[in-house]
Amino acid sequence: MRFARWALQVFRGLTETNPDNATFHYHFAMVLLKRGDKAMAKTELQNALAKKPSDEVRHDAQTELSKIG
Repeated sequence: MRFARWALQVFRGLTETNPDNATFHYHFAMVLLKRGDKAMAKTELQNALAKKPSDEVRHDAQTELSKIG
């Protein structure tokens, strides 16, 4: 649990200081999903897709979005 809290803080900070980095938004979304926050994770996945992600991040974000619904 401590690691998840740390990861949440780190990726929240990274997305705030690097708002155009799709990879940071994607990883922030993954931490949010682990914590059960599907609504915010969905927003972050959509943010990742809007930031011109790499093909890998795009694929992974789309896959996770389809699971959330």
